[in-house]
Amino acid sequence: MRERKIRILLGKLGEGHNQAILNLAKRFGDAGFEVIYTELQEPQAIVRAALQESVDHIGITTLPGADITAFENIRRLLQNELSGEITMTAGGFLKEGDFERIRDMGVMEFFSAGTPFEELIEWAKKNIRSRNSSVFLLADQDKIDSFAEKSHLFYYRMSCYPLITPRGLRRATFLARPAM
Repeated sequence: MRERKIRILLGKLGEGHNQAILNLAKRFGDAGFEVIYTELQEPQAIVRAALQESVDHIGITTLPGADITAFENIRRLLQNELSGEITMTAGGFLKEGDFERIRDMGVMEFFSAGTPFEELIEWAKKNIRSRNSSVFLLADQDKIDSFAEKSHLFYYRMSCYPLITPRGLRRATFLARPAM
């Protein structure tokens, strides 16, 4: 079975030109990644695009005027959608004091403006993993059915067992997709 390409959503926060991020998208595409670019800057729109495109990773360029609290909102929204495993990096312009702050908000790595494309691609090859696997673990049967319906996913229920979550004891189900 052929493994699917790693899918990366690229976006930006703040005002400024987008030539660098478009060049980055081309370089990532040439390196074998599948790249989706969005100019939407609202956290809800970024997460919606990430989920619709089934991405493995979100890369955000920070430009002057970027509201870095968006990173925290993106992470929270991903977790609410049971997609907290989608990783996130940032790069561009940021005050040095904000590096640790955005890491605390769920950003894996920050790359300063001027980081060579080759370095970014090498980092991505080593650190971004595909979320596309044949087994899913979801917490509630109603969420499983809703997820399957929205995703047009056909699945087999393999096993159920109790799962303790921050919201209490829940029933969890392992799901397996048939091989394509």
